[in-house]
Amino acid sequence: MDNDMADQGGIILYTGFENLKAEVEKLRNELSALVLEHDEIEIECKNIEMEYMLTIGWLENKVLEIECAILRLKREIDMIQKLRNQQKELDLGKIEGELDTEFKEYQSKVREQAGRVNDARERYSRRKRKEAEREQSRTPGFDAGAFGRDNKKAGEYRGAGGNSRAGEYYDEPFFETGSPPRRDDKKTSWMRKLYRRIVKALHPDVNPDVDEAGLELLRKANAAYEDEDLEGLELCYAAINAPLLIEDGPDMESLLLEEKERLIGLVQKMKEKISRRKSKYPYTLKDFVKDPDKISARKAELDEHIERLTEALAAYQEKVAEMTRGEDG
Repeated sequence: MDNDMADQGGIILYTGFENLKAEVEKLRNELSALVLEHDEIEIECKNIEMEYMLTIGWLENKVLEIECAILRLKREIDMIQKLRNQQKELDLGKIEGELDTEFKEYQSKVREQAGRVNDARERYSRRKRKEAEREQSRTPGFDAGAFGRDNKKAGEYRGAGGNSRAGEYYDEPFFETGSPPRRDDKKTSWMRKLYRRIVKALHPDVNPDVDEAGLELLRKANAAYEDEDLEGLELCYAAINAPLLIEDGPDMESLLLEEKERLIGLVQKMKEKISRRKSKYPYTLKDFVKDPDKISARKAELDEHIERLTEALAAYQEKVAEMTRGEDG
């Protein structure tokens, strides 16, 4: 009797080679599932950051901007007082230039935070437009541009640059806390199946021989999946060629063993990558953005802090005005 194969009542048992092929296929399936999980986490992180920025982040940036303005005014007062003590002529233009240089890094942080707020606004607006477009396709006469016009009342960020003045802040955004509406379960399930098959066929971790055209198709599928564009995802799936499979032949067992080791390593790396992503911002804010009580408490805390900072800002502005009254700008 062959050690690798036995005939028992007409039932043929898999050889070691066939078992190895099955193990490799199982690892590919696991890896493609992990890649899908990672991509979904990335999408979720973008949504978490969007929710945070539109509820809390913009207020934190407001605090940062006012604090920067106060520090700059305090430094300006010190510089002016020093020149007064030395009985030197005040050159306000020169002082402003020196302050711009000193606070360049601080202003950069303010602009960076403001950029994240604006990115969140744009993402929210895109999502609302797509919802409107989907609604329009179901409801004749629906105005798809209405959401975009309504979003204008949220305002645009103003005042992140070095020449910002007190009071030039964007209006409070109208954003309802909590998770976005759940997608249709059947549609979601079908999209996940399509996307997983695309990942299995085109992701370089799963299929290292994929060409540039395949990678471009994968990028389009990524965008379609994130935007919940079922039609686009179906088009990407329709364009997939059957993934390359390892055929039986000389030295195939050694190649399968190499592929098995490669996939085991990639599966472990992907698990670690997912774990790291979940341990960092913005994923760590997941529970926070879903808790209206915590958000309300944090907003109240920030509003109170902003009120105190605004009073201090006005006092320092008045002090600078008094010290420079009569001087040329």
